[in-house]
Formats: sequence, structure tokens, C-alpha cells
Amino acid sequence: MDKLQGILPVPEVIGVWKGNQEITGALILSLLEGAPITGDIDESLAYDLGVLLAELHSISMNNYSLLDNPSLDWWESVDVRFMTWVNEATPMVEAVYMAKAIRVFKQLINEMDEADGPVLVHFDFRPGNVLIKDNKITGLIDFESSRGGASDIDFTKVKVYIWDKFPNTKTPFLKGYASIRPVPNIEKSLILYELFNGIGGLAWCVRRNQFDDEFWDENYMQVKNIIDQY
Repeated sequence: MDKLQGILPVPEVIGVWKGNQEITGALILSLLEGAPITGDIDESLAYDLGVLLAELHSISMNNYSLLDNPSLDWWESVDVRFMTWVNEATPMVEAVYMAKAIRVFKQLINEMDEADGPVLVHFDFRPGNVLIKDNKITGLIDFESSRGGASDIDFTKVKVYIWDKFPNTKTPFLKGYASIRPVPNIEKSLILYELFNGIGGLAWCVRRNQFDDEFWDENYMQVKNIIDQY
């Protein structure tokens, strides 16, 4: 986050706690004013959110770091990560369902344009990770998953948590983004990323043995709704 100081409204790292036998450790961060977005999002705030995301994506990275080994090939990295999640989730998912998910994913990824990156992506850009006060953005938090990536992957949760819930926000959000940098070809890539994130969500549940909960059902249906279109 030190790299973002003076560029984005992020907390300052003021210390490190090395942890103990039970907890691996933690960063000690400065306090930011405001609270996470939990209510309705109007067009003005949507515009500002678009600006914020574009400012983040204006920070260049040396490579894509979706995998443990950095790469300059984004789509290869996405493919490898997807198949890793498939292998994790397969024991708990019907064979026909997973086979179709793989087929649809391979079809979609072969149609993708050149990736827009590598840039800094948040990887969890959603209302709960943006702080506001008096409907103005005061902070962007939770950079645990941030990395070098293609810019359009950050629009996945924007669609799910903002545009799908508040349809009038898509146009002002994109206008805000475009005021800083060109909007990537999200109309083509978002469905791929929704499938990618859905399988990732199922794998997350398998790792934690959490199947009888909302998150499993949400991701299962997200994947099903996509593959049923093909």
C-alpha cells in the first residue's frame, strides 16, 4: 500500500505484528474516516467509484501475478488458475456440470482479446471495501488479494454487487472510469470472469468444507446460469 500513498485514499502501514502460534500476523494500519458502503448507490457515487477504479488501474505492474510464478501471459495464467480450482471443486460437483463448465470456459477464453495490463488490480473491488462519508469516497481497503492483472477482471464484482443491484449506475460508473483511462472490452470478458470466479468460489468452499451455506449456492447457481446459455 505504500506504493499507493498520495495516489489513492488508502490507509498507511504504521506497523507490523508478527503474530503467534495461532495467528500468522497482521498489518497495523492508520485510521481512515468513513464506513463501508452498505446502502443504495446513486449515480454520483457510481461515477466516483469508476474514477477510483480507473486510478487504481493506472498503476502499471511488471507482470501478471495471478499464479505463484509471475508471467507475461495473462490468459495462460487465468487458464491454469481455473483448472486448479476445477480440480479442487470436482469431488463435490456433478461430472456433467463440471465438464460443461470446462468446455464453456475453454470456448470463451479462446475468443478473448489481448489483455489490458499488467496493471494493479484489487481483485475484490466491491462496495464493502470502499469507505464513504457524506456519500463521498474516503478510502479503499482490503488489498489482501491485490496483484498484477488485467484491468477488466476488477469489473466482475462491480457488475454483481453494483450494476446488477442498481442498474442506473452502470453508465455513470463507466463515464467516471473513462475520464481517467479507456474502458477495457468488458462486454466480451465479463461472462468469462463470472464463470472463473464462480468456480473459484466453489473451490474456496471445498477447501473449507463449507457446502451447506449461501456462498456455495450462490457460486453454484452463478456457474449454472452461465453454462446453461451454451
